[in-house]
Amino acid sequence: MWLDIGGAATVAVSAEAEPALARSISRAFAPYLPRFEPASTVSVSIQPSSDAPTFQDIENAAGDGLVTAYDGERAYLLRGRHSCVVPDPLREAPAVFAYTPGFPIHELVRSYVRPALALAALRREAVVVHASAVSINGRAVLIGGWSESGKTEIALALAEAGAAFLSDKWTIVRADGSVCPFPASVGVRRWVLPYLPTLQAGLPRAAKAQLVGAAAVSFASRPFQRSFRNALLREAGSRAAQLTAVADRAALSVDQVRAAYGTVGDVTRPVPLGLVVLLSTVEPGTPLAAAPADPGVVARRLAQAAAFERRAYFSVTERVRYGGASNERIDGPTVTSIEESVLRARLADAHLLQVRTPFPADPRRIVERIFRELEGR
Repeated sequence: MWLDIGGAATVAVSAEAEPALARSISRAFAPYLPRFEPASTVSVSIQPSSDAPTFQDIENAAGDGLVTAYDGERAYLLRGRHSCVVPDPLREAPAVFAYTPGFPIHELVRSYVRPALALAALRREAVVVHASAVSINGRAVLIGGWSESGKTEIALALAEAGAAFLSDKWTIVRADGSVCPFPASVGVRRWVLPYLPTLQAGLPRAAKAQLVGAAAVSFASRPFQRSFRNALLREAGSRAAQLTAVADRAALSVDQVRAAYGTVGDVTRPVPLGLVVLLSTVEPGTPLAAAPADPGVVARRLAQAAAFERRAYFSVTERVRYGGASNERIDGPTVTSIEESVLRARLADAHLLQVRTPFPADPRRIVERIFRELEGR
């Protein structure tokens, strides 16, 4: 089984792999569909291994929950008695994740296979940017920025105003300048729903129940969170706040979001790039400000944000270098430099807008500014 991710990279699962892995890959990379004919090229491959490697160095957990190892040639993640090779997708084609059965599949797919595919896309001169995306009148609008800056909320508010939702968190900018979604679930926070009545009405039943439950827990725990005298009450309030924060964000698929807005068509079809909006978060109460952005600034900040989000992957390189791994192995600064260079050229003639706004805030104000920008072109 294999999947073509936006024409930028392919991921293949060997026939010998456990069924749970194929299911996990299919879910993680929807809406791209599995294929079963032979693939002409493979960027990332995942396959079971019966090898018992001999490690020359093991790097135990150092406050980050990771245990890694190096056998003189390859880097490994260790989970108890189980291991998985962590390849270098810029220098290996295909980049093979060879795992021993029993290695935690969900962690492998989420934290390592996904970033490996994004890095492998560079071999085809595509960049996977940390940005949400919508399509307006056949042109893609990217909303990029640091984590927790409002990318999702603005993309959803644009969909509320008639745009076609494409992707959340990650988007592929292809070599030809067109845009495709890089698969990721859409995190919908409860606080933004009053600004998104269409989405609120179209939420799946499970998501509605989750968010209603989060609201109830939040309301019931307020007296505990406000207690300053009783340590037990403060602890209970803190735990309730943590649970509420997790439950306060419902994970929807892109297809579910598009269905709520009645959007039809193939979401994986490339869309020409029309506008890039770079978000900068400012202090609460600061007025919204928008101005044309410099391509170099946008390229650098998009590359830096993406590298930080992939830090779990890059930390493996940092750890195994201690064990003697080559300095040529892929690392965060190297990838940041490559992506910045590619994006700088790709965005040189693009329409770029920097928006400074508090977060959280009413996303509709930013949507109005984006539409004015598009109409003024």
